[in-house]
Amino acid sequence: MVSLEQLLSLRPDSFGAAASAWRGLADSLAKHGTALRTGIREQLDHGSWAGHAGESARSHLDQLHAQYRRSESRLNSIAGTLHSAGGGLTTAQSALNQALGIARQAGLDVGRDGSVSWNLARSVDLLTNPTGPATIGRLAGQVSGLISQSLEHAAMVDNQTAAALGRLTPQAAPDPTKDVPERERDRTPEPSAPDPWVIPKGSAPAAVKDWWDNEVVKTMTPAQLDAYIKEHAAEIGALDGVPCAVRDQANRYVLADLRAQSRASLDELKAHEPQVNWWDWNSRDSHDQWQAEVDALQAKLGGLDALQARLDRPGDPPALLLGVDTERQGHAIVAINDPDKAKNVATLVPGIKTHLNAGCVNDYAQASENMVNTEPARGANTAVIAWMDYDAPDEAGAPFSDSAQHAAPDLNQFTEGLHVTHDPAVKPHLTLIGHSYGSTVLGEASKQYGGLGVDDVVAIGSPGMDVNSAADLNVSQDPPTPPPWRGHVWAGRNTNDVIQWGTDTTHGPSTTDRSFGANVFDTGWGSGNVSWDGEVGSHMSYWNQHSTSLRNLSAIISGNYSDVTVEGRPD
Repeated sequence: MVSLEQLLSLRPDSFGAAASAWRGLADSLAKHGTALRTGIREQLDHGSWAGHAGESARSHLDQLHAQYRRSESRLNSIAGTLHSAGGGLTTAQSALNQALGIARQAGLDVGRDGSVSWNLARSVDLLTNPTGPATIGRLAGQVSGLISQSLEHAAMVDNQTAAALGRLTPQAAPDPTKDVPERERDRTPEPSAPDPWVIPKGSAPAAVKDWWDNEVVKTMTPAQLDAYIKEHAAEIGALDGVPCAVRDQANRYVLADLRAQSRASLDELKAHEPQVNWWDWNSRDSHDQWQAEVDALQAKLGGLDALQARLDRPGDPPALLLGVDTERQGHAIVAINDPDKAKNVATLVPGIKTHLNAGCVNDYAQASENMVNTEPARGANTAVIAWMDYDAPDEAGAPFSDSAQHAAPDLNQFTEGLHVTHDPAVKPHLTLIGHSYGSTVLGEASKQYGGLGVDDVVAIGSPGMDVNSAADLNVSQDPPTPPPWRGHVWAGRNTNDVIQWGTDTTHGPSTTDRSFGANVFDTGWGSGNVSWDGEVGSHMSYWNQHSTSLRNLSAIISGNYSDVTVEGRPD
């Protein structure tokens, strides 16, 4: 647990400096790798060195270059992790300073352990007021709650950062001479060469693609390749840089295993329901905990079954499973049509409370399918991906940027993977669509090294993107959009969308304000009346069939900008 004093004395900007240093190392390594490839390997290709020795030299240089790429990717991932940690700790520290400011104004004392107490000498003015004690009590509770929340967020960031850095740190290789007498060490055999089929986890998508094409596909028969994919399905299915069709093949194996495991776990759990005595609090707590586990497992199994049902559905458009797991709240990536073959590729990033359950899978897979099936995208060779691959916050976590900051590097790497696996004969038109808190993820991803790497960015039902203007997203202006549009950042919000009361608060200015600088397109009124729960109605109606918003989204993702209609309501 992070202490109050630790959080107060922390310098979050130091994480940014460290991230820049790691990024500099990655850039330096990339230059050396490029020099190796162009300065030596290409000379061999154009030279006269042939035969077994020449081929061995080329193979060795290719493997060395791939190792450079993997190390570069790991260094960039470390930089991204540190950058995200700095942002998350800045948020926690700001909340703590806000709490301490309220305490000072109210004459409250905050202990080193975060406890809050009244200071009678400093609170005398409030105490003499008839409503003073109640006011102080309310303020003390507010301060205590803010302190607890800030420390919990700092601890979460600390734990997530430590885990991420742990995954990126290669395990030390054993010393083969450790237990060999010194006089015999010269006779110790060299360690064996690395297995060329070792899966490059954590590598940049380009390095993964190079590994897949040259170290896997070219060295295996079709039967060997099928067996290899099945044996390593979970690892291959999660690798950005592996072709989408192969990821789909691997993840179908993963899905079958997860469904079987989840059913077995659920049956086991139900067979051991604890007896409950409603007069015994401990007994009730134990049963409540059991019930929560059953509900969570049933929800995930429902999501897995929904994925299988969509994959099994005959006819067009086909669905591809690009990722699935049941870790924490569960995750899935579902593509409608093959992104590697489509001219237009859009990735939809959903908002809060996105878990692996039947509701989320069905809603976002259907949203993706509706965009694919709507003119003008329908006739324009389009694929849409529902990227449910991050730990989306619930309502309590929605005001904070931690989840978005942790999702940002993964989203950018996924997008980079779409670039490298796409059919080289077709230049893809890529779009990122952020719905609700998903748009905040896009904003945080734009701050990462290398940026978003797409042609268009769309924010719908957005609470803010953690940037001050559309220009901060650094989206290319080429090709130019026709009047009245300017640039390639788009925003829309239904008239009845409850999110309108959540903008301009914690995630920056409203994306539909003119001052933000996005193209505000028409999304209509939405469905139903304004609903405070934000789970149904207008906030989720942007993909309703035959709606104005769906037609405009289809036009944007297919690059048919002249078909997009202007938002008609006054500012």
